[in-house]
Amino acid sequence: MTSIPETILHSLCPLRRSLLGTENDKSLSIIKEYYPLIIHGFKSGENVLDWTVPKEWKLTRATLTSEQGELICDSNRSILEVVNYSEPYVGTLSFDDLNEHLHFSPTLPHSVPYRTSYYSRSWGFCLPKSSYDDLDRSSLYRVHIDAEFVDGVMNIGELRIEGKSEKEIILTSYLCHPEQAHDGLSGVVCLLDLYDKLKDQDNFYTYRFFFIPETIGSICLLSRGIINPSKVELGIVSTCVGYGEDLTYKETFKGNHPIDNIVKNRKKTINQKFTPTGSDERQLSSPKVRIPTASLMTNPHSEFPEYHTSSDNLNLVNIETIKQVSSFYFEILQEYENRKCYTICHDGGEPFMAHKNIYRQTGGTSNTTWDTVRNWVIFLSDTNNSTLDMSVKTGIPIKEIEKCVKVLVDKEIIKLEDQ
Repeated sequence: MTSIPETILHSLCPLRRSLLGTENDKSLSIIKEYYPLIIHGFKSGENVLDWTVPKEWKLTRATLTSEQGELICDSNRSILEVVNYSEPYVGTLSFDDLNEHLHFSPTLPHSVPYRTSYYSRSWGFCLPKSSYDDLDRSSLYRVHIDAEFVDGVMNIGELRIEGKSEKEIILTSYLCHPEQAHDGLSGVVCLLDLYDKLKDQDNFYTYRFFFIPETIGSICLLSRGIINPSKVELGIVSTCVGYGEDLTYKETFKGNHPIDNIVKNRKKTINQKFTPTGSDERQLSSPKVRIPTASLMTNPHSEFPEYHTSSDNLNLVNIETIKQVSSFYFEILQEYENRKCYTICHDGGEPFMAHKNIYRQTGGTSNTTWDTVRNWVIFLSDTNNSTLDMSVKTGIPIKEIEKCVKVLVDKEIIKLEDQ
């Protein structure tokens, strides 16, 4: 029996999704048939931080034909065959003049690449390299791009699960890659499956799932305060989870955030350091925002052969792989929910320990191993650190940390922090 997330995957993949427009709205409507989706709208021309919400691209048809009438590229055949957001153009060109407007994949000769021109006015066509190689260099070519740019509304979908705390965990994925399955859409389906797993749990954190156009979507949410960094515990970007045997984890910019420590401690992932590239982790981690944001993938974007081509299709992805990644998300978030952190029992400064019989009787000597472990545990008992976090930050084996924590709790030097 086909699951709801799988039904949504097959319904959304063929749609001609972009930054905004009818097909985006249709995608959100399909999701809303099954989930209590909240819609946030942003009008074209609205200033969002340093950006502006773009106009909607309305394409009637784009064709490239040879002098003999052979149809070389046709947006009716696949939206990938025209550069997304191409401006209108009608004309007859030589091959040399046309050539700068043609795009192909050098590594997949029979696939059509996916290219965009969202924020600069230009036009172009995409075709397999095998077709490009067959073009007659002495021929003339007819270009007809019937398109316009109109004011529209960029709609963003949100699912929300209220927790005991106002502290939020943000999960995002993007809808803007048309006809692409692994890059983008698999992440959407993964989050829907994860929502189903979390919705009936007794959650401490509030979970918010956003389905956005990449980059501009998260900027819109930040600009209007729909995502308020001061309320966010962490973020995770879900993308590229549709096929592959290995899990790749891209750390938060902190590198030792508790979610980083939880994932890496499981030793099930290939770990990548944070870089300001990739997807919406760039925006959520950016200056004056600084939400610790990670990403969990199978074959990461730009690192799999089918990336941004027509070969990234439904034949590439496996719903069971997506569900397995969703289960891993669920496991690490449950562990995060159940973290036990510690705080000092007194009002500040180092505790007085001599009368507790846990400090050396003669001062002036160098620190023992116990002194070092004890001091680090006390120093890190600031409500933010579990024993795992303490071990990662100090390099002290977790068993030694746990022994020390037990002693300090028994002596009422530190205590378990209530969530």
